Amino acid sequence: MSIRLVMGGTWRPVLIMAAFLIAASPASAAFLEISADSDDLDQPGAPNSGAPEFFPDNAYAWSADPEDMLGSMRSFTLDVCTETDLPPGYDKIVDVEMSLWLNHGAVGEVFAKLESPSGTVITIINRPGLSGAADGEGRTGNNARLSPDVEFRFYDDASVSAEEMGKDLTGIESAYVHDRSGTEYAPYADESIHDGGFAAFTGEDPDGTWTLYVADTAQTWMGGIDSGQGGELHRWKLDITVIPEPATLAVFGMGGALLAARRRSRRGLPTG
Repeated sequence: MSIRLVMGGTWRPVLIMAAFLIAASPASAAFLEISADSDDLDQPGAPNSGAPEFFPDNAYAWSADPEDMLGSMRSFTLDVCTETDLPPGYDKIVDVEMSLWLNHGAVGEVFAKLESPSGTVITIINRPGLSGAADGEGRTGNNARLSPDVEFRFYDDASVSAEEMGKDLTGIESAYVHDRSGTEYAPYADESIHDGGFAAFTGEDPDGTWTLYVADTAQTWMGGIDSGQGGELHRWKLDITVIPEPATLAVFGMGGALLAARRRSRRGLPTG
């Protein structure tokens, strides 16, 4: 059974509750899915209302200090929820998905990371096409363009790695990533210190401010907007699935299978 709840206000999350029984226990638990979108007008962080935000060409600077490294990237925030938005006890993350709408002339120059309210950081895009990129600066991979009209969706069990974005389109600036590479990807950290994918957020409390970091890592004419430099973030969105406390290992184990089935159902694929 599923129940859809729409909270008051223009930005408050849409909540989807799907009940399921745990075979090993007479108790039952439920998923709660929270969505937060930068397009919602009450979100305090840019971009919203369709107004893109610029991130400059070649601004990324590697540092042995992760805080300094993140400080060189353009940051954007989403307030995912407040304590009053969630039913009591729903404070354990079991799944996260993210969507990005970006404008850039070379996906291989794009570096994107996501930080949770608890301070956990993961790498989403790490200069696709550049093997062994780690967190270094000044190098570029595939040259295919990113279109702001296309939603690029990221989740852990996607069949294609973000490393494949723009593959086989290198050197063809007029070609777009989605032409042949699709629009759904698993996060790719390469050798970044911020690895682990969205699973790194498992068990954390979703409440608070989430931060997206985006950077252009190389100074080339392939930057691609107007003057050929830098890029734009037009929109970003988070979908976070939580379960109530106390959470058992059985909940997490069964949750993974049910989440995968729900994703396949949303995409029109067989769930069995």
